[in-house]
Amino acid sequence: MGSARRPLLGSNPLLRGVTKCPITWRPPPTNWLKINVDASFCHESGNGAITVVIRDSNGALQGGIASVVNTGSSLIVESIAVREALILARNLNLGNTIIDILNDDPQFGLTWTPREGNNLAHLTARLKQNNQLLMSLYVEPPNTIRDGNEAGRDRY
Repeated sequence: MGSARRPLLGSNPLLRGVTKCPITWRPPPTNWLKINVDASFCHESGNGAITVVIRDSNGALQGGIASVVNTGSSLIVESIAVREALILARNLNLGNTIIDILNDDPQFGLTWTPREGNNLAHLTARLKQNNQLLMSLYVEPPNTIRDGNEAGRDRY
């Protein structure tokens, strides 16, 4: 995405002489599909592109899409790519599918959690949808969120 990439091993003296293993595509389990998504973005023009590639456990291409998008940031382009992967998987009724994002920043990733394991986010979305939250960003959450979170404490 960006032109400056962080070295994988960094400059940690404890890692000097460590040989990096080649990074290759990892197949999904048998009878599963894997969707790889990636995006590129040019800050100067605001143009980006996304790609969504579907492969089976043998690595055989099952389909995909590629699109050009105009937006304001690389984060938005990456988010659009993930969104398109989810829409494609749902529209094609893919079933057992892993979505794998290409990410230049190892500090961030995605996981899936059932609603019961993420009550706070679910409660907040429901309150916002019902116009019961006036603001979109909170430093100090209102009582409706704080009380709801205490009642249904997220379990991880």
